[in-house]
Amino acid sequence: SVDNSTICGYCSVGYYTDSDGLSSCYQCSPGTYQPSSGQSGCLNCPAGKAAARYNSSTCTDCVSGYYAGSSNSRLCTACPTGTYSNTTGVSVCSVCPKGRFANITGLTRCYDCDAGRYAEFDSSSGCVVCEAGQY
Repeated sequence: SVDNSTICGYCSVGYYTDSDGLSSCYQCSPGTYQPSSGQSGCLNCPAGKAAARYNSSTCTDCVSGYYAGSSNSRLCTACPTGTYSNTTGVSVCSVCPKGRFANITGLTRCYDCDAGRYAEFDSSSGCVVCEAGQY
């Protein structure tokens, strides 16, 4: 309550109260947010977005090269080797196609194999040297 108990206050954005008669508000936990004031709970960040801190009023899109595969994410995760993401806010990274590779995490594109090397499978994290008699 505020103003000598003549009126009740509202929880600010990023905060909530889930019971009657409370004298303060709770912070939304990381991975959740609340964009409106006066609410009784927080919302989970959707897949592809994250909220790293307490009392968030919004979730942030994962940057290119990163993803959030489920709702309620605190942090975005780097795309694993063999995958990439060239857009923001993704919930799954794209697979590098045959002939291309991603050898480190967090890439925004796949790379072509050099001449004399190949990537036979999708999701390759490197290229294999062609054997003698091949190119």
